[in-house]
Order: sequence, then C-alpha cells, then structure tokens
Amino acid sequence: MSETSRHGDSPLAGHTGCFYDPPMDGMRRQADKHKGVRWRPVLNLVALAMGTCAAGVGLLLVALAISGHAVQGRTGVYMAAATALLLSTPLLAFPFSRGVAKKALLLVLAALAGFALWVSFWPQEGVIVLPRVQAAAIAFAVLLAFRIYLGRGRGSTPHR
Repeated sequence: MSETSRHGDSPLAGHTGCFYDPPMDGMRRQADKHKGVRWRPVLNLVALAMGTCAAGVGLLLVALAISGHAVQGRTGVYMAAATALLLSTPLLAFPFSRGVAKKALLLVLAALAGFALWVSFWPQEGVIVLPRVQAAAIAFAVLLAFRIYLGRGRGSTPHR
C-alpha cells in the first residue's frame, strides 16, 4: 500500500519521514508562509504595552520638568521626554497599521538624527564634543538617508 493511498488527503500524505520535507503543493506552501500569523495579536499587545509605557515615561518626565523639581538639567529632562514620546509613536501605531508604523519610525529616526547632529555641533560653553561623537552623528544621518533612498523604490514596483 502506498503512502498516498494509506493517508488519503491527510497532512501526512506524501510524508517521507525525513526531518525536512519540502512542501508538496501550493496549499502547504501557503500554510507555511502564514505560520507567524497566530503570534500577531501577541506582538500587537506587546507593542501597544511598550508604546504606552514609553508615552507614560515621556509624560511623567514632562510633568517633572514643568513642576520645577528638576532644577538642574531641566533641558536634559525635556530632551529625554521628547525622545520617549517620539519613540512611543511607532509602537502605538503598530497594532493598527504596519505601514503607518513604518513611516512613523522613519520620521522618528530622522528627528533623532537631526537632534543628534544639532547636539553634536551645537556650540556650548564648557562642553567639548569629541570628533568621534560628531562622526557618529554624521554617520547615523548618512546611513539613515541611504536607507530611505534604497527603500523608496520598493513601493512603486508590483510584487510577484
């Protein structure tokens, strides 16, 4: 009796017993393609929880700076709050729309690259910025611009 006739249309049809069996037909290939779909709600909940926590930390830092309890380093507290709020944006958008989350992430990274350039080249009294820090800020901005340049052509071509 052959394997196919013994198992009929069961998932074991055509199974040879080896560790890796290549998919026999399009249905199994399609099922293998969407294996991660069952974890998507968990990923959405984790992203939403992390975004909520980051937004909460950012709002608490803003409240701390506004209340006047951060006498020294108030600018640093505002910068940390802005960073936390910026980073929470793509995390909060991810469960609802991955496309919006990707665009928000690129905008956040562009804002952080601009902020890094501004801080590393901002003339400040008594602060010496190392050339390595300036080179890292420039490299981050250039790599981000290159990534955006490479990724912009993908949306215009149809997928096969």
